[in-house]
Amino acid sequence: AAGLIIGDNGMELLILTEHEKVKDGDLKIRFYDHTEAAGTLKKYDSNTGLAVVSVNLSDVDSSTREVISYAELGSSKSLRSGQPVIVVGNPTGSNGSLLFGNLTSVTQTAELYDSSYNILTTDILKSSNGSGVVADWSGKIIGLLQEKTEVEGQDNTIQAYGISDVKDLIEHLSNNQDIVYMGIVGADVTTAISETENIPIGVYVSEVQLNSPAIRAGIQPGDIITSISGQPVTNQKDMMSVLLKCADGQSIQVVCERPSKTEYQELTFTVELKVLEK
Repeated sequence: AAGLIIGDNGMELLILTEHEKVKDGDLKIRFYDHTEAAGTLKKYDSNTGLAVVSVNLSDVDSSTREVISYAELGSSKSLRSGQPVIVVGNPTGSNGSLLFGNLTSVTQTAELYDSSYNILTTDILKSSNGSGVVADWSGKIIGLLQEKTEVEGQDNTIQAYGISDVKDLIEHLSNNQDIVYMGIVGADVTTAISETENIPIGVYVSEVQLNSPAIRAGIQPGDIITSISGQPVTNQKDMMSVLLKCADGQSIQVVCERPSKTEYQELTFTVELKVLEK
């Protein structure tokens, strides 16, 4: 798997990569100059499939330290369809490979547990075992390749998480913090939807994962989440922001509006958060 060097904490070099490809066995990290060092899996997020691996700086040759550079993260908020991009890492399945192409859409989303992430699609053919990042022509990272096909009809081409939506997640993983979850799949109830459908603004629960903290607490499909631990929730971004501040095993109060025959009933649930295991 390809990895992205995102920084160090003074003691360790931190590398962002795919959890699926590093979750088993001893890790050996090979740098661009072909030197190697032992790696350790730190924190991961099974929801997005991202993980951070560390390498002790004392195990990295001084010559290697001179040639490696930390990734410069760009922004995926101002991208446009048709923009040329470079995919680097090992997108073809071969180390050091790179591909050129164009973005085909920049506004698609992936609805994962407790979250919604921007997905960039390209016209670049996908390899079954490829990995890496999408960069703009100035070399800034604008997307992270992901294996799950989230956008229908794009099964054979490379898709990536827009970097702006995962920056906070990367920071938490880099700081060795757990990523916890409730286990709902939702959709934003916007002001326009609220007014036309006469339903509360918040996050509409379309699905609740079996055996998840949310289902054990009593949250059901059809509920609309309006606040978490006293923080108003008007959309999934709000929900993601609150959950990133929470720890494994922490209990939170989730306020939902549940439809009854003629009106909505406000209910409060105590949800004990967990790390999503896979």
